[in-house]
Amino acid sequence: MYILKIGWNLKKIPDEIELDQKDYFHGTSVSSIIVDGPTINPELDDGCGRFKVRHFGVATSGHFNSFTILRTIDEIVKENRDIKVWNLSLGSDKEIHPNFISPEAAILDKIQSENDVIFIIAGTNKRTVDGEEKYIGSPADSINSLVVNSVDYNNKPVSYSRKGPVLSFFNKPDVSYYGGDRSNPIKVCCDTGERSVAGTSFAAPWIARKMSYLIDVLGLSREVAKALIVDSAASWKKLKDTTSTSFTHTGVESGKTYTYTVRCISSTGKSYKSGYDTSGTKAMFLSTPTVTKISNTADGVKLTYKESKGASKYNIYVNSGSGFKKLGESTTTTFIHEEAKSGTSYTYRVRAYDTTGDFSSYYKTSSKNTFIAAPIIKSALSTEKGVKITWDKVTGAAKYRVFVKSGTSWKKLKDTTSTSYTHTGAQAGKTYTYTVRCISSTGKSYTSGYDTIGSSVLFEK
Repeated sequence: MYILKIGWNLKKIPDEIELDQKDYFHGTSVSSIIVDGPTINPELDDGCGRFKVRHFGVATSGHFNSFTILRTIDEIVKENRDIKVWNLSLGSDKEIHPNFISPEAAILDKIQSENDVIFIIAGTNKRTVDGEEKYIGSPADSINSLVVNSVDYNNKPVSYSRKGPVLSFFNKPDVSYYGGDRSNPIKVCCDTGERSVAGTSFAAPWIARKMSYLIDVLGLSREVAKALIVDSAASWKKLKDTTSTSFTHTGVESGKTYTYTVRCISSTGKSYKSGYDTSGTKAMFLSTPTVTKISNTADGVKLTYKESKGASKYNIYVNSGSGFKKLGESTTTTFIHEEAKSGTSYTYRVRAYDTTGDFSSYYKTSSKNTFIAAPIIKSALSTEKGVKITWDKVTGAAKYRVFVKSGTSWKKLKDTTSTSYTHTGAQAGKTYTYTVRCISSTGKSYTSGYDTIGSSVLFEK
Protein backbone atom coordinates (compact mmCIF):
# COMPACT_ATOMS: atom_id res chain seq x y z
CA MET A 1 0.00 0.00 0.00
CA TYR A 2 1.35 3.41 -0.98
CA ILE A 3 0.59 6.36 1.26
CA LEU A 4 1.06 9.30 -1.12
CA LYS A 5 0.20 12.96 -0.87
CA ILE A 6 -2.21 14.57 -3.29
CA GLY A 7 -3.59 18.03 -2.72
CA TRP A 8 -7.32 18.30 -2.86
CA ASN A 9 -9.42 21.01 -1.64
CA LEU A 10 -8.95 21.48 4.80
CA LYS A 11 -11.48 24.28 4.82
CA LYS A 12 -10.48 27.64 3.31
CA ILE A 13 -13.96 29.12 3.02
CA PRO A 14 -14.57 32.26 5.11
CA ASP A 15 -16.43 31.56 8.36
CA GLU A 16 -19.14 34.08 7.50
CA ILE A 17 -20.29 31.88 4.58
CA GLU A 18 -22.86 29.39 5.82
CA LEU A 19 -22.25 25.83 4.67
CA ASP A 20 -24.86 23.22 3.82
CA GLN A 21 -24.51 19.45 4.04
CA LYS A 22 -24.44 19.22 0.23
CA ASP A 23 -21.31 21.41 0.17
CA TYR A 24 -19.35 18.48 1.56
CA PHE A 25 -20.64 15.81 -0.84
CA HIS A 26 -18.67 16.59 -4.00
CA GLY A 27 -15.24 17.01 -2.41
CA THR A 28 -15.65 13.98 -0.16
CA SER A 29 -16.73 11.84 -3.13
CA VAL A 30 -13.75 12.87 -5.25
CA SER A 31 -11.35 12.37 -2.33
CA SER A 32 -12.68 8.84 -1.82
CA ILE A 33 -11.60 7.90 -5.34
CA ILE A 34 -8.09 9.25 -4.77
CA VAL A 35 -7.75 7.56 -1.38
CA ASP A 36 -8.95 4.08 -2.43
CA GLY A 37 -11.18 4.16 -5.49
CA PRO A 38 -10.35 0.61 -6.66
CA THR A 39 -11.78 -0.98 -3.50
CA ILE A 40 -15.34 0.03 -4.46
CA ASN A 41 -14.58 0.09 -8.24
CA PRO A 42 -12.48 -3.12 -8.63
CA GLU A 43 -12.84 -3.06 -12.44
CA LEU A 44 -10.76 0.15 -12.41
CA ASP A 45 -7.93 -1.16 -10.22
CA ASP A 46 -4.83 0.68 -11.43
CA GLY A 47 -2.31 -0.98 -9.09
CA CYS A 48 -1.32 2.39 -7.63
CA GLY A 49 -2.41 1.52 -4.09
CA ARG A 50 -3.90 3.90 -1.52
CA PHE A 51 -3.21 7.60 -1.15
CA LYS A 52 -3.06 10.10 1.67
CA VAL A 53 -5.04 13.20 0.76
CA ARG A 54 -5.11 16.74 2.10
CA HIS A 55 -8.54 18.08 1.30
CA PHE A 56 -8.91 21.86 1.03
CA GLY A 57 -12.43 23.22 0.74
CA VAL A 58 -12.30 26.40 -1.39
CA ALA A 59 -15.87 26.70 -2.71
CA THR A 60 -19.46 25.84 -1.92
CA SER A 61 -21.63 23.78 -4.23
CA GLY A 62 -23.37 26.88 -5.56
CA HIS A 63 -22.01 29.84 -7.53
CA PHE A 64 -18.55 31.11 -6.64
CA ASN A 65 -16.02 33.80 -7.50
CA SER A 66 -13.31 32.11 -9.54
CA PHE A 67 -10.62 34.70 -8.79
CA THR A 68 -11.18 34.43 -5.04
CA ILE A 69 -10.81 30.66 -5.38
CA LEU A 70 -7.65 30.97 -7.48
CA ARG A 71 -6.08 33.38 -4.98
CA THR A 72 -6.85 30.85 -2.23
CA ILE A 73 -5.41 27.99 -4.32
CA ASP A 74 -2.21 29.97 -4.87
CA GLU A 75 -1.84 30.43 -1.10
CA ILE A 76 -2.57 26.75 -0.41
CA VAL A 77 0.01 25.52 -2.95
CA LYS A 78 2.72 27.78 -1.49
CA GLU A 79 1.91 26.58 2.05
CA ASN A 80 2.09 22.90 1.03
CA ARG A 81 5.21 22.64 -1.11
CA ASP A 82 5.59 18.88 -0.44
CA ILE A 83 2.52 18.25 -2.60
CA LYS A 84 3.24 18.06 -6.33
CA VAL A 85 -0.11 16.78 -7.67
CA TRP A 86 -3.30 18.80 -7.17
CA ASN A 87 -6.76 17.64 -8.23
CA LEU A 88 -9.24 20.34 -9.25
CA SER A 89 -12.76 19.15 -10.08
CA LEU A 90 -14.65 22.36 -10.77
CA GLY A 91 -15.21 24.59 -13.75
CA SER A 92 -17.36 27.03 -15.66
CA ASP A 93 -20.50 26.19 -17.60
CA LYS A 94 -19.57 28.88 -20.14
CA GLU A 95 -17.55 27.81 -23.16
CA ILE A 96 -13.97 28.99 -23.57
CA HIS A 97 -13.17 31.76 -26.06
CA PRO A 98 -11.68 30.47 -29.35
CA ASN A 99 -9.03 33.20 -29.56
CA PHE A 100 -7.56 33.47 -26.07
CA ILE A 101 -6.97 31.50 -22.87
CA SER A 102 -9.20 32.33 -19.92
CA PRO A 103 -7.72 34.41 -17.07
CA GLU A 104 -8.41 31.49 -14.70
CA ALA A 105 -6.37 29.11 -16.86
CA ALA A 106 -3.53 31.62 -17.18
CA ILE A 107 -3.35 32.00 -13.40
CA LEU A 108 -3.23 28.21 -12.91
CA ASP A 109 -0.48 27.95 -15.54
CA LYS A 110 1.53 30.57 -13.64
CA ILE A 111 1.03 28.77 -10.30
CA GLN A 112 2.24 25.49 -11.83
CA SER A 113 5.29 27.06 -13.45
CA GLU A 114 6.37 28.95 -10.32
CA ASN A 115 5.83 26.04 -7.87
CA ASP A 116 6.75 22.99 -9.99
CA VAL A 117 3.35 21.36 -9.47
CA ILE A 118 0.68 20.03 -11.80
CA PHE A 119 -3.10 20.37 -11.65
CA ILE A 120 -5.37 17.56 -12.77
CA ILE A 121 -8.47 19.37 -13.97
CA ALA A 122 -11.88 17.94 -14.80
CA GLY A 123 -12.89 18.71 -18.39
CA THR A 124 -16.20 20.30 -17.23
CA ASN A 125 -19.65 18.85 -17.87
CA LYS A 126 -22.37 19.63 -20.37
CA ARG A 127 -25.52 20.27 -18.35
CA THR A 128 -28.05 19.38 -21.06
CA VAL A 129 -28.02 16.12 -23.02
CA ASP A 130 -29.25 17.43 -26.37
CA GLY A 131 -26.63 15.98 -28.72
CA GLU A 132 -25.17 19.41 -29.45
CA GLU A 133 -21.41 19.66 -28.97
CA LYS A 134 -20.11 22.18 -26.46
CA TYR A 135 -16.61 23.48 -25.83
CA ILE A 136 -14.95 22.99 -22.45
CA GLY A 137 -15.22 25.70 -19.79
CA SER A 138 -12.44 27.40 -17.86
CA PRO A 139 -10.10 26.50 -16.25
CA ALA A 140 -10.00 23.37 -18.43
CA ASP A 141 -8.14 25.47 -21.03
CA SER A 142 -5.05 25.54 -18.78
CA ILE A 143 -2.11 24.55 -20.99
CA ASN A 144 0.21 23.27 -18.23
CA SER A 145 -2.51 21.24 -16.52
CA LEU A 146 -3.57 17.70 -17.36
CA VAL A 147 -7.23 18.06 -18.37
CA VAL A 148 -9.42 14.96 -18.17
CA ASN A 149 -12.58 14.20 -20.14
CA SER A 150 -14.97 11.26 -19.63
CA VAL A 151 -15.70 8.14 -21.67
CA ASP A 152 -17.85 5.07 -21.07
CA TYR A 153 -16.61 1.48 -20.82
CA ASN A 154 -16.63 1.24 -24.64
CA ASN A 155 -14.27 4.22 -24.86
CA LYS A 156 -17.02 6.38 -26.36
CA PRO A 157 -17.57 9.98 -25.20
CA VAL A 158 -20.33 10.17 -22.61
CA SER A 159 -23.36 12.41 -23.05
CA TYR A 160 -22.05 15.13 -20.72
CA SER A 161 -18.52 15.37 -22.19
CA ARG A 162 -17.31 18.58 -23.82
CA LYS A 163 -14.67 19.21 -26.45
CA GLY A 164 -11.60 21.31 -27.31
CA PRO A 165 -9.29 22.37 -28.75
CA VAL A 166 -7.85 25.47 -27.06
CA LEU A 167 -6.74 28.34 -29.34
CA SER A 168 -7.56 26.05 -32.30
CA PHE A 169 -4.37 24.00 -31.94
CA PHE A 170 -3.84 22.88 -28.29
CA ASN A 171 -5.44 19.48 -27.78
CA LYS A 172 -7.61 19.81 -24.70
CA PRO A 173 -8.80 17.77 -22.87
CA ASP A 174 -5.49 15.89 -22.80
CA VAL A 175 -6.88 12.45 -21.93
CA SER A 176 -10.15 10.71 -21.16
CA TYR A 177 -11.02 8.26 -18.38
CA TYR A 178 -14.08 6.55 -16.98
CA GLY A 179 -16.26 9.11 -15.24
CA GLY A 180 -19.40 7.00 -15.10
CA ASP A 181 -22.72 7.19 -16.92
CA ARG A 182 -26.32 6.13 -16.33
CA SER A 183 -25.58 2.47 -17.15
CA ASN A 184 -22.25 2.18 -15.36
CA PRO A 185 -21.80 4.90 -12.71
CA ILE A 186 -18.69 5.43 -10.62
CA LYS A 187 -19.02 4.39 -6.96
CA VAL A 188 -17.82 6.84 -4.32
CA CYS A 189 -17.86 7.16 -0.54
CA CYS A 190 -19.63 10.13 1.06
CA ASP A 191 -20.90 11.04 4.54
CA THR A 192 -23.96 8.81 4.10
CA GLY A 193 -22.08 5.82 2.68
CA GLU A 194 -21.67 4.53 -0.85
CA ARG A 195 -23.15 6.54 -3.74
CA SER A 196 -23.23 6.20 -7.53
CA VAL A 197 -22.11 9.25 -9.51
CA ALA A 198 -21.11 10.38 -12.99
CA GLY A 199 -19.15 13.35 -14.33
CA THR A 200 -15.70 14.52 -15.39
CA SER A 201 -15.12 15.39 -11.71
CA PHE A 202 -15.01 11.64 -11.05
CA ALA A 203 -12.74 10.86 -14.02
CA ALA A 204 -10.02 13.37 -13.02
CA PRO A 205 -9.11 11.77 -9.63
CA TRP A 206 -8.25 8.47 -11.34
CA ILE A 207 -5.64 10.31 -13.40
CA ALA A 208 -4.47 12.18 -10.29
CA ARG A 209 -3.72 8.80 -8.71
CA LYS A 210 -1.58 7.78 -11.68
CA MET A 211 0.26 11.10 -11.82
CA SER A 212 1.10 10.92 -8.11
CA TYR A 213 2.41 7.38 -8.53
CA LEU A 214 4.69 8.44 -11.39
CA ILE A 215 5.96 11.53 -9.58
CA ASP A 216 6.04 10.45 -5.90
CA VAL A 217 6.91 6.74 -6.27
CA LEU A 218 8.91 6.57 -9.50
CA GLY A 219 10.45 10.01 -9.05
CA LEU A 220 9.62 11.34 -12.52
CA SER A 221 9.32 15.03 -13.29
CA ARG A 222 5.86 16.45 -13.86
CA GLU A 223 6.64 17.00 -17.54
CA VAL A 224 7.71 13.39 -18.11
CA ALA A 225 4.83 12.03 -16.03
CA LYS A 226 2.33 14.10 -18.03
CA ALA A 227 3.85 12.96 -21.32
CA LEU A 228 3.62 9.30 -20.26
CA ILE A 229 -0.03 9.68 -19.27
CA VAL A 230 -0.92 11.35 -22.57
CA ASP A 231 1.04 8.81 -24.61
CA SER A 232 -0.53 5.85 -22.80
CA ALA A 233 -3.99 7.14 -23.71
CA ALA A 234 -3.32 6.42 -27.38
CA SER A 235 -4.49 2.86 -28.09
CA TRP A 236 -3.90 0.59 -31.08
CA LYS A 237 -6.81 -0.07 -33.42
CA LYS A 238 -6.93 -3.18 -35.58
CA LEU A 239 -6.89 -2.50 -39.32
CA LYS A 240 -6.56 -5.91 -40.97
CA ASP A 241 -5.45 -9.53 -40.59
CA THR A 242 -3.38 -10.68 -43.57
CA THR A 243 -0.94 -13.34 -44.77
CA SER A 244 0.83 -10.76 -46.95
CA THR A 245 3.81 -8.63 -45.95
CA SER A 246 2.20 -5.38 -47.06
CA PHE A 247 -1.03 -3.50 -46.47
CA THR A 248 -2.59 -0.31 -47.82
CA HIS A 249 -4.53 1.82 -45.36
CA THR A 250 -7.36 3.36 -47.40
CA GLY A 251 -9.73 6.03 -46.14
CA VAL A 252 -6.91 8.09 -44.65
CA GLU A 253 -7.03 11.87 -44.27
CA SER A 254 -4.57 14.18 -45.99
CA GLY A 255 -2.26 16.03 -43.62
CA LYS A 256 -2.83 13.56 -40.80
CA THR A 257 -0.02 11.50 -39.27
CA TYR A 258 -0.71 7.84 -38.58
CA THR A 259 1.34 5.42 -36.47
CA TYR A 260 1.44 1.75 -37.47
CA THR A 261 2.64 -1.48 -35.90
CA VAL A 262 2.34 -5.17 -36.86
CA ARG A 263 1.99 -8.26 -34.70
CA CYS A 264 2.03 -11.97 -35.57
CA ILE A 265 -1.15 -13.91 -34.83
CA SER A 266 -2.28 -17.54 -34.98
CA SER A 267 -3.89 -18.97 -38.11
CA THR A 268 -7.30 -18.61 -36.47
CA GLY A 269 -6.60 -15.02 -35.42
CA LYS A 270 -7.61 -15.81 -31.86
CA SER A 271 -4.21 -15.41 -30.19
CA TYR A 272 -1.01 -13.40 -30.54
CA LYS A 273 2.22 -15.24 -31.38
CA SER A 274 4.69 -12.37 -31.08
CA GLY A 275 5.28 -9.04 -29.45
CA TYR A 276 5.14 -5.76 -31.38
CA ASP A 277 6.87 -2.44 -31.78
CA THR A 278 5.17 -0.31 -29.13
CA SER A 279 6.50 2.92 -30.64
CA GLY A 280 5.34 2.09 -34.14
CA THR A 281 6.27 3.76 -37.41
CA LYS A 282 4.83 7.16 -38.25
CA ALA A 283 3.71 8.23 -41.69
CA MET A 284 1.85 11.31 -42.89
CA PHE A 285 -0.56 10.85 -45.77
CA LEU A 286 -0.68 13.60 -48.37
CA SER A 287 -3.32 13.48 -51.08
CA THR A 288 -2.24 13.68 -54.71
CA PRO A 289 -2.24 17.29 -55.96
CA THR A 290 -3.98 16.44 -59.24
CA VAL A 291 -3.57 19.00 -62.02
CA THR A 292 -6.98 20.59 -62.57
CA LYS A 293 -6.13 23.16 -65.25
CA ILE A 294 -3.42 23.84 -67.79
CA SER A 295 -3.41 27.09 -69.71
CA ASN A 296 -0.99 28.69 -72.14
CA THR A 297 -0.21 32.23 -71.03
CA ALA A 298 2.09 34.98 -72.20
CA ASP A 299 4.52 33.92 -69.46
CA GLY A 300 4.46 30.19 -70.25
CA VAL A 301 2.40 27.14 -69.29
CA LYS A 302 0.39 27.81 -66.15
CA LEU A 303 -0.47 24.74 -64.04
CA THR A 304 -3.22 24.76 -61.43
CA TYR A 305 -3.54 21.75 -59.11
CA LYS A 306 -5.52 20.64 -56.08
CA GLU A 307 -4.35 21.60 -52.61
CA SER A 308 -2.91 18.74 -50.60
CA LYS A 309 -3.80 19.36 -46.94
CA GLY A 310 -0.69 19.20 -44.77
CA ALA A 311 1.73 19.97 -47.61
CA SER A 312 4.35 22.66 -47.18
CA LYS A 313 5.53 22.66 -50.79
CA TYR A 314 4.93 21.10 -54.20
CA ASN A 315 7.52 19.74 -56.63
CA ILE A 316 6.62 20.01 -60.33
CA TYR A 317 7.96 17.48 -62.85
CA VAL A 318 7.91 17.65 -66.66
CA ASN A 319 8.46 15.19 -69.50
CA SER A 320 9.03 16.47 -73.03
CA GLY A 321 9.93 13.05 -74.44
CA SER A 322 13.03 11.92 -72.54
CA GLY A 323 11.54 11.07 -69.14
CA PHE A 324 10.38 13.09 -66.17
CA LYS A 325 12.69 15.62 -64.53
CA LYS A 326 12.12 18.13 -61.77
CA LEU A 327 11.00 21.47 -63.17
CA GLY A 328 10.71 23.53 -59.97
CA GLU A 329 9.02 24.03 -56.61
CA SER A 330 6.05 26.03 -55.38
CA THR A 331 4.39 26.74 -52.06
CA THR A 332 1.10 27.62 -53.78
CA THR A 333 -1.30 25.63 -55.96
CA THR A 334 -0.09 27.25 -59.20
CA PHE A 335 3.15 27.11 -61.18
CA ILE A 336 4.28 28.64 -64.48
CA HIS A 337 6.61 26.75 -66.82
CA GLU A 338 8.41 29.81 -68.17
CA GLU A 339 10.96 27.93 -70.31
CA ALA A 340 8.31 26.11 -72.37
CA LYS A 341 8.97 26.17 -76.16
CA SER A 342 6.12 26.89 -78.54
CA GLY A 343 4.86 23.87 -80.44
CA THR A 344 6.31 21.40 -77.91
CA SER A 345 4.14 18.92 -75.99
CA TYR A 346 4.79 18.57 -72.28
CA THR A 347 3.49 16.12 -69.68
CA TYR A 348 3.33 17.33 -66.07
CA ARG A 349 3.20 15.73 -62.64
CA VAL A 350 2.99 17.33 -59.20
CA ARG A 351 4.09 15.87 -55.89
CA ALA A 352 3.40 17.26 -52.39
CA TYR A 353 5.85 17.30 -49.48
CA ASP A 354 5.46 17.98 -45.77
CA THR A 355 7.73 20.28 -43.74
CA THR A 356 10.35 17.57 -43.17
CA GLY A 357 10.37 16.39 -46.77
CA ASP A 358 10.08 12.80 -45.56
CA PHE A 359 6.61 12.08 -46.89
CA SER A 360 5.11 12.85 -50.26
CA SER A 361 1.97 12.11 -52.19
CA TYR A 362 1.78 9.57 -54.98
CA TYR A 363 2.33 11.43 -58.23
CA LYS A 364 1.86 8.94 -61.05
CA THR A 365 -1.08 10.92 -62.47
CA SER A 366 0.05 12.96 -65.50
CA SER A 367 -1.43 15.85 -67.50
CA LYS A 368 -0.36 16.59 -71.09
CA ASN A 369 -0.33 19.92 -72.90
CA THR A 370 1.14 21.43 -76.07
CA PHE A 371 2.50 24.88 -75.43
CA ILE A 372 1.68 27.63 -77.93
CA ALA A 373 3.50 30.87 -77.23
CA ALA A 374 1.71 34.21 -77.18
CA PRO A 375 2.25 36.19 -80.42
CA ILE A 376 4.47 39.24 -80.00
CA ILE A 377 3.69 42.25 -82.20
CA LYS A 378 6.97 43.46 -83.75
CA SER A 379 5.55 46.50 -85.54
CA ALA A 380 2.41 48.66 -85.69
CA LEU A 381 2.70 51.27 -88.45
CA SER A 382 0.47 53.86 -90.07
CA THR A 383 -0.11 53.13 -93.76
CA GLU A 384 -2.28 54.64 -96.47
CA LYS A 385 -4.98 52.03 -95.85
CA GLY A 386 -4.81 52.01 -92.03
CA VAL A 387 -2.71 50.64 -89.16
CA LYS A 388 -0.66 47.61 -90.22
CA ILE A 389 0.22 45.16 -87.44
CA THR A 390 2.91 42.53 -87.92
CA TRP A 391 3.97 39.70 -85.61
CA ASP A 392 6.31 36.73 -85.70
CA LYS A 393 5.04 33.32 -86.69
CA VAL A 394 4.28 31.15 -83.66
CA THR A 395 5.31 27.50 -83.88
CA GLY A 396 2.29 25.25 -83.50
CA ALA A 397 -0.28 28.00 -84.08
CA ALA A 398 -3.21 27.18 -86.40
CA LYS A 399 -4.69 30.69 -86.64
CA TYR A 400 -4.48 34.12 -85.02
CA ARG A 401 -7.08 36.48 -83.63
CA VAL A 402 -6.38 40.22 -83.73
CA PHE A 403 -7.85 42.54 -81.05
CA VAL A 404 -8.05 46.27 -80.55
CA LYS A 405 -8.57 47.82 -77.14
CA SER A 406 -11.99 49.33 -76.54
CA GLY A 407 -12.12 51.05 -73.16
CA THR A 408 -10.91 48.45 -70.65
CA SER A 409 -11.74 45.39 -72.79
CA TRP A 410 -10.48 43.89 -76.03
CA LYS A 411 -12.57 43.92 -79.21
CA LYS A 412 -12.09 41.28 -81.91
CA LEU A 413 -11.00 42.62 -85.31
CA LYS A 414 -10.12 39.60 -87.40
CA ASP A 415 -9.20 35.87 -87.44
CA THR A 416 -6.36 35.10 -89.85
CA THR A 417 -3.67 32.56 -90.77
CA SER A 418 -1.35 35.39 -91.79
CA THR A 419 1.23 37.10 -89.56
CA SER A 420 0.01 40.59 -90.38
CA TYR A 421 -3.23 42.54 -90.45
CA THR A 422 -4.29 46.05 -91.52
CA HIS A 423 -6.88 47.87 -89.46
CA THR A 424 -8.69 49.72 -92.26
CA GLY A 425 -11.28 51.29 -89.96
CA ALA A 426 -8.71 53.32 -88.04
CA GLN A 427 -9.35 57.07 -87.78
CA ALA A 428 -6.55 59.59 -88.28
CA GLY A 429 -5.29 61.30 -85.14
CA LYS A 430 -6.48 58.54 -82.83
CA THR A 431 -4.30 56.16 -80.78
CA TYR A 432 -5.01 52.42 -80.97
CA THR A 433 -3.73 49.52 -78.87
CA TYR A 434 -3.51 46.03 -80.40
CA THR A 435 -2.81 42.46 -79.28
CA VAL A 436 -2.85 39.06 -80.97
CA ARG A 437 -3.77 35.62 -79.65
CA CYS A 438 -3.47 32.13 -81.13
CA ILE A 439 -6.68 30.20 -81.69
CA SER A 440 -7.66 26.72 -82.87
CA SER A 441 -8.30 26.01 -86.53
CA THR A 442 -12.07 26.21 -85.91
CA GLY A 443 -11.72 29.45 -83.98
CA LYS A 444 -13.70 28.01 -81.07
CA SER A 445 -10.90 28.00 -78.48
CA TYR A 446 -7.78 29.90 -77.56
CA THR A 447 -4.49 28.02 -77.71
CA SER A 448 -2.18 30.66 -76.31
CA GLY A 449 -2.05 33.57 -73.96
CA TYR A 450 -1.64 37.17 -75.12
CA ASP A 451 0.15 40.41 -74.38
CA THR A 452 -2.23 42.06 -71.91
CA ILE A 453 -0.58 45.46 -72.36
CA GLY A 454 -0.56 45.42 -76.15
CA SER A 455 1.18 47.65 -78.68
CA SER A 456 -0.05 51.24 -79.13
CA VAL A 457 0.24 53.51 -82.18
CA LEU A 458 -1.07 56.96 -83.20
CA PHE A 459 -2.63 56.60 -86.64
CA GLU A 460 -1.51 59.30 -89.00
CA LYS A 461 -2.30 59.34 -92.72
